[in-house]
Amino acid sequence: MNNAIGAAVERFDAERWRYEEAAELVVSRIRKTADEAKIGCTVTGRAKDVRSFHKKIFSKNYMDPWGDVTDKAGVRAVVRSARDVDRLLEHLKREFGAGILAVEDKRQVANPAVLAYSGVHVQVIALPQTDSWELIECEVQLRTAVQDAWSIVSHQVLYKPVLSLPQDLQHAAYRLVALVEMFDEEVQRIMDALPGLPGSDVVDLLE
Repeated sequence: MNNAIGAAVERFDAERWRYEEAAELVVSRIRKTADEAKIGCTVTGRAKDVRSFHKKIFSKNYMDPWGDVTDKAGVRAVVRSARDVDRLLEHLKREFGAGILAVEDKRQVANPAVLAYSGVHVQVIALPQTDSWELIECEVQLRTAVQDAWSIVSHQVLYKPVLSLPQDLQHAAYRLVALVEMFDEEVQRIMDALPGLPGSDVVDLLE
């Protein structure tokens, strides 16, 4: 371990509690926002594991081992349907305002020949800079339930590999992405049809 990596890992180990607190603050704001917008949403947050922090620095070969890792604090918001991802994103833009640093929509197709991860990442300011501490960013991942399931399964073998998978195994994994997209599309189609079905007004009243 070189000196820069060692110093970054040691620092994160000592300051990780701050990133735990920052993630919880973002979780609270997102839950409040989703409740006010009446969006069904499961929100969880965490600080990155120290071993994961070390692994990311090693595998990415970052020039700045501390500053280049922008997901030391992370939050995951899982919603019911694909359209709820967009609804929640719009409400979060209003909630965080200038505190949103970047939005990355991974649903946009860059290469139609490649199946890839689908979701929306929002980089927000979790805690502002003070005289004592630097600004803390938090990566917020917005996903549907099936996108979340796919992410959990594929996380270790596709997106943070130290070893590369053979092409046939990569292809087998990416085939599952097509199923994820089809699942979300069919769920959205069913949900769009529900309000027009007989008895839907009674269901709305019970809810």
